This record gives sequence, structure tokens and C-alpha cells, in this order.
Amino acid sequence: MPELVVEKRENGGEEEEEEEGEEEEEGEEGEEEEEEEEEEEEEEEEEEEEEEEEKEEEEEEEEEEEEVEEEVHEVEEVVHEVEEEVEEEVHEVEEEVPEVEEEVHEVEEEVHEVKEEVHEVEEEVHEVEEEVKEVEEEVH
Repeated sequence: MPELVVEKRENGGEEEEEEEGEEEEEGEEGEEEEEEEEEEEEEEEEEEEEEEEEKEEEEEEEEEEEEVEEEVHEVEEVVHEVEEEVEEEVHEVEEEVPEVEEEVHEVEEEVHEVKEEVHEVEEEVHEVEEEVKEVEEEVH
């Protein structure tokens, strides 16, 4: 300001021009400040929108995770039920094994007896064939 006063004394009429120039500069600075404020507001709005989108994405991911966890739980329950059923069936089969083994043993014994009988019958057949030969020779 002291310069302004000095120039006024020296130049007289130039004071108005300088004051107008200062007003223009102040106006331009005001516009720049407004633009900067608007840009900052826009940036803040964009940041808020991005944060909201991120929150929504996180919520969706959490919901998906919960759904997956529920499905996993359901599958685990089914697996558990199937395991129990299989264990019961295995137990039942294991209980039947000795009975089946006994039956197999009995059948093997019967097979052996039948084989012996077959052998005896074969021997008898052989003896009869020999006797038939002898008789045929005598007849001739």
C-alpha cells in the first residue's frame, strides 16, 4: 500500500488503473479459489462414491462368503450322515462274515465228500467194466 500512495502523489491519474488491476487480480484469485474448491468438492464426492462402492463390494463378498460357508456346512452334514450309514453297513457286513465263512467251510466239506463219492463210483464203474470185459471174453 505505501507504493500505491507514492504513485498517487507522483502520477495522480494512474492510481485508478492500479486499483482496478488489483481488483481484477483479486477477482481472478477468487475465481481460482472457487475452482479449486469445486475441484476439491468433486474429488471428495468421487472419494465418497468410491468408498460407497468399496463398502457395497465388501458387503457382497461377505454375503457370498456366508452363502459358501452355509453350503459347506450343509455338505459337511451330508458327508457325516453318509459316513455314519457306511459305518453301519460295514459293521453289519463284518458281523455276517463269520457266518458266511462257516457256510463256505461247510460247502467245501460237502464238495470234498462229493468228490470222494465220485471217486468211489468211478472205481466201481471201472471194476464193473473189467467184469464186463471178462464176461465178454468168456462168452466168445
